[in-house]
Amino acid sequence: MKGWWETAAHRIRAALQEQVTTYCRDVVVLQQLRDFVFLFTRTISAYGYDVTLMQDFFKNMRDKYIDLATQSYREEFLTV
Repeated sequence: MKGWWETAAHRIRAALQEQVTTYCRDVVVLQQLRDFVFLFTRTISAYGYDVTLMQDFFKNMRDKYIDLATQSYREEFLTV
């Protein structure tokens, strides 16, 4: 069962990483995705599975969030 989780975790992370880096351009959507993935990670962790890959994904997601938020707020600031 542990091997299945590791395979699934790699695939989940790859799919999420692709979606976030390629398609996600909205700060609010990224926050909602982060909350969902965080809840999923906490649940899986509670069952005793390793969530290191998902935690690494959060680091990448944080960088993407900073970039999107900076760009979004810069545009708002310039319009004021």
